[in-house]
Amino acid sequence: MRCWGCILLFLFVENLFCQAIFNSYFTESYPSIFTSQTDNINRQITFGSNRITIATKIEGGKEIQVLTVQEVHSREGTLTFVCTSSNGRKVTIDLPEQEQVNKINYYTREPGTREEYQLTFYVEQIY
Repeated sequence: MRCWGCILLFLFVENLFCQAIFNSYFTESYPSIFTSQTDNINRQITFGSNRITIATKIEGGKEIQVLTVQEVHSREGTLTFVCTSSNGRKVTIDLPEQEQVNKINYYTREPGTREEYQLTFYVEQIY
């Protein structure tokens, strides 16, 4: 069974407490389809039974984003989590099929322009 298949199996079985935790030290952002930039940002991404938590280390503490999982799809080698943030914004998290999870894609739309914005977290699984 592939790695993301294991994550799906363990995370969405009713009444089973399980988490997958990843550390990310580098984030690639795509403010447009033509350019990208990579930043050294310390994050921890936690997949729980019905939520995904992204804790970002910032000056003076942490910024925590909690995403509530609404739907999960698997197609064309990608496991997709459709989520809503605490402020109601739609966020999509993609786990491309990988032997070992080493990147997680994050998609949302800018509130003012509705332009899609993508982040790629380069990760290592710690739990």
